[in-house]
Formats: sequence, C-alpha cells, structure tokens
Amino acid sequence: MKNFKKLVASFVMCMSLLAINPIVAHAEWRQDSNGWWNTEGSSWSVGWRQIDGKWYYFNADGYMAHDTTIEGYYLNSNGAWINNVAAQNSTSYNSNSSSSASKQYVDSNGQGLIKGSKSKIYHVPNSKYYDKTTNVVQWFKTVEEAENAGYRAPEK
Repeated sequence: MKNFKKLVASFVMCMSLLAINPIVAHAEWRQDSNGWWNTEGSSWSVGWRQIDGKWYYFNADGYMAHDTTIEGYYLNSNGAWINNVAAQNSTSYNSNSSSSASKQYVDSNGQGLIKGSKSKIYHVPNSKYYDKTTNVVQWFKTVEEAENAGYRAPEK
C-alpha cells in the first residue's frame, strides 16, 4: 500500500508540473534546395496557414507556393497572399496594330494591381520593390496605362 501511495503521489506531481509548464509545439521556417516550408512540431504545414499575420499556402509536400494563384488568391514572390487581393488574372491582349501585346494585372474584381508611388515610379506584382511600396497613389492595370499617366519603371 505504501508503494501505491508513492506512485499516486508521483503521478499527481508530474501532472501538476505539466499543468504549470505545458508542452508547446514550436513552428519555424526551414529551407532546402526545393524551397521553403514551415515545421509544425515533427511535421510540416499543409494548406493555408496564417503566420505572423500573413497567409501562406503549403502544398501536399509541405513546400510554400509563391508567384502563383491558389484557390483564387494571388501569392507573391515571398509566398504571402498580398494586400488581401483576390486572384491576379493576368491576361495578354494581342493587337494587330503596331503596338505590342499589353499584359493586364488585375484582381478578380477587375481592379489594377500595378502600384503607382508618390515618386512617380510604378511597380508590377512580383517585382523587387512591389511589396515594399506602401505609398501607393494610383493603381493601374497595364504598364502602358502607368506610363501614359507619367509614371516610369524602377531603375533597378
């Protein structure tokens, strides 16, 4: 009986310690030659995950999707769903006139995704400074539209 009481007391103490210091599964970003993934304990993220306030999509192998549209939501080069903007329906229109094909950058509502900044520079989705451009003054659907409004491409 004495051993049983010690066993019960030990069990109660262990449970108390676990209640005070719960075991937490840690998540962290990892990268290999195939791309980025996010660990979830001893596994990896699959599907949509919100990490640090941004939404990411991980395929069945756990790798983060980027520069693509998933389930109607555009993911930038960093893999994040940008600006809560729905799908980027990039469509090329060819004309038989002397002008070249014009690529449209629009969301599912037909709103332009090209950012026109205060400094009169435009940035297309997936470009180097697109996500860093927060001082958007005007939105455009095509590069030609931005240039006709007096904006120029970034120098870098």
